[in-house]
This record gives sequence, structure tokens and C-alpha cells, in this order.
Amino acid sequence: MAKDRIIKEQLTELLDTYYNGSFPQMACEYIRSTGMTKEEVEALLEAMKGVVSGWKGDE
Repeated sequence: MAKDRIIKEQLTELLDTYYNGSFPQMACEYIRSTGMTKEEVEALLEAMKGVVSGWKGDE
């Protein structure tokens, strides 16, 4: 889909510009800047595991 491609391009540009191309670095900065609690971080990680387990790669 064109929308997915645009989102991927924008995310890649954001990561390259501010986070040395690192999604984990961006996620850590988000966690720090929002002051997430340990419980919130654990819930986020569980939610991400669900997304990753359903991932089919580039489509």
C-alpha cells in the first residue's frame, strides 16, 4: 500500500535524523521522556511481542 510505504519512509527519516537509525534508541528515549513506570514498560514490551509475532515482513 502507498500509505504503508509513506509511513515507512517517514519513520526511516525520523530514525536516521534523530536516533542514528535505531528503533530501540527511539523507543528508549520515548520511555525516558514520558516517565513510563516499570509496569507500563513491561506492558509495552508485551504488546510489541504480540505485534512482532504476527509480523509477516515486507509485504
